[in-house]
Amino acid sequence: MATAEGALTDAQGRIASFEAQVASLLAERDAARGQVTELTASVQALEDAQEKLLTEQEALQLALARAREEVDANAEAARLWRRGGRRWRR
Repeated sequence: MATAEGALTDAQGRIASFEAQVASLLAERDAARGQVTELTASVQALEDAQEKLLTEQEALQLALARAREEVDANAEAARLWRRGGRRWRR
């Protein structure tokens, strides 16, 4: 009888230990799911910021290209004016 009770106590102890391990694993799983949610939100925020920066960069590049075209046009106009002005003086 004592042997059966000892075996029962050992089995109950192993079951309790197993249940504790399962509970621990479930808690870790839940924590990992929470981290996944947070990381997903962070990735989305970073992707949104990157898209905004790319849009701003494209706008700045367009503005720079237009400014360069304007400078080039003004330089050409000045060159033609100087060339025409010299002829006019002769």
